[in-house]
Amino acid sequence: MLEKEDILIERRTISPEAATFLREAGLQKARELGVSGFLMVFDALGLQLTSQGVGEHKHLSVEIATAKAKTVLAVHRSTSVQRERMQSTSQNREDFGGQLGSLFGGGVVIFADEAKTEFVGAMAFSGGTEEQDEDICRAAVESLGLYTDLPPEITE
Repeated sequence: MLEKEDILIERRTISPEAATFLREAGLQKARELGVSGFLMVFDALGLQLTSQGVGEHKHLSVEIATAKAKTVLAVHRSTSVQRERMQSTSQNREDFGGQLGSLFGGGVVIFADEAKTEFVGAMAFSGGTEEQDEDICRAAVESLGLYTDLPPEITE
């Protein structure tokens, strides 16, 4: 028989309020960059908490953002990080049993801790270049005091 404390677990995840903040910060960054597109935020359980388009986004941006988020939620890595990891280990999509969506940059993992061990959500943007899409998500995540697994941004 299971003990009562072994029946339920707690899992930390971003709140709906945090998702709204991330969405607004991401949309603001997209406007600053002059990028049209579509943004989505998911909690750690894979539930879509919020989404919104900015500018004259296309339906394809919605589909690609969804595919990017699918990848992040499956592997708890940002899409560009997962793509690089697969290339360095000679893995391919088939190794992941259909769990991967898009590997284009712009799907970003959200961690609660600087050690990047506590996965709390995912964010995806599609509409700009891969770098712009990542920058939009990274700026939003960092503005909330959370962390991504993306390499540090290089400023010139």
